[in-house]
Amino acid sequence: MYLACVPIPEFPGVHHSPNIVETPAVYEVENLAADPEGQIESAMERVKPWEGMVLADIGAGTGYHAVRFAQKAKHVIAVEPIAHLRLATMRRVFEQAAGNVSVAGGPAEFSFPVR
Repeated sequence: MYLACVPIPEFPGVHHSPNIVETPAVYEVENLAADPEGQIESAMERVKPWEGMVLADIGAGTGYHAVRFAQKAKHVIAVEPIAHLRLATMRRVFEQAAGNVSVAGGPAEFSFPVR
């Protein structure tokens, strides 16, 4: 089933999204098609401007959004628990020379503990 939540054994309680984990190339096209004019990002930035801010991209996937956020933010921390997607994020960060993006492994709960 497409919408089934598949657990990630290394991180109990974390489930992957089949569309990005199983077909990251299709997910890239979905991202481009979902908001070609960048209206969603513009709306987000109207709520809280990103310039000079440190942002977290939780569940960063292939880093599509992380490098886009990094164009305006001071720094972006991309958190991704799936190893091959984390590597894709690292590759994208390198290829786009997004030096203000850090990539962290594991679920967000491990990277950003709540007090």
